[in-house]
Amino acid sequence: MTAAIDLVGVDVEFKRRGRAPFHALSDLTVRAERGQVTCLLGPNGSGKTTLINVLTGLLTPTVGEVKVLGLIPRQNRRELLSRVAVVPQETALYPELTARENLTFHAGYYGVPRDQQKRRVAEAIELVQLQQRADDRAGTFSGGMQRRLALGKALMMAPDLLVLDEPTLGVDVQSREAIWARIRETAAEGRGVLLTTNYMEEAQRLGDRVIIIDRGRNVAAGTIDELTAVVPEPEQVLRPQASLQDVFLHYTGRDLRD
Repeated sequence: MTAAIDLVGVDVEFKRRGRAPFHALSDLTVRAERGQVTCLLGPNGSGKTTLINVLTGLLTPTVGEVKVLGLIPRQNRRELLSRVAVVPQETALYPELTARENLTFHAGYYGVPRDQQKRRVAEAIELVQLQQRADDRAGTFSGGMQRRLALGKALMMAPDLLVLDEPTLGVDVQSREAIWARIRETAAEGRGVLLTTNYMEEAQRLGDRVIIIDRGRNVAAGTIDELTAVVPEPEQVLRPQASLQDVFLHYTGRDLRD
C-alpha cells in the first residue's frame, strides 16, 4: 500500500522584488503512513501551513517530489479532493445554518448521493458528539464545538487522508479530548492522519511519528521515544524525562514557543 504522504527534497521559494527569495520550505522530506497519526511540530512561521497547501495542490514546489496517496497533487487535484479532507485553522462554517444544515450542504457540494446524505450527516453528528445541538445554528456554538463540527464535515467524506491544521487551537479541554479521541479512531480505521501543531502535549498524546520542522526545514523525525532518547535528561527532579520541548531546543537552540 502506498504511503499517505511522501515528500522528498521539497523547496518552496517565493520571489521578492528587490530582495532575496524567501524559502518557505527548504529541502523538506516528510513521509506519513496510513493507519498512523503523523504530527508535524513547529512554531508559528515554520512552514506547516505552506506544506498543507503543497499537499492539496494549491502550491507547486519549486524543487522536489510530492505524492499524496500515490498521486501528484497538481496533476490529480480533482481525485485528491475526493479522497483528502482538510480541516484548516478557520472553521469555514455558515453561522446562520444549523449543524445539520452545514453538514447537509457540505455533503451535497462534494457529491454525496442524495439517498446517502441523511445517513452520512447523522453519523457525522454522532461521531463528534453534537446530537443535542444538531439543530442549533453554528454561530451559537463555542469555539470547541465549531472545531468538532468542522471535523465532522471532514470525516463525513470518509477520506483516505485527514489533514488537520492545529485542530485544537483555542479549544476547551473537554472538546479537545473529544477531538483527540476521534483522531485516534480515524487512524485506527487505517486512514492516514497528518496533524500540524505547536502544542507539545498534543504531539505526545497523538503522534505515532513526530516530525519537527523549523524555518521550513526538517530538524528531527521519529517516534516520541526515539526523539527523546537523544536528549540529555533534564536536571529538574520533577521532570526526569525529556519532553518534545527539550528535543526542539536540543536540535535548534530555540524555544518552541518563540
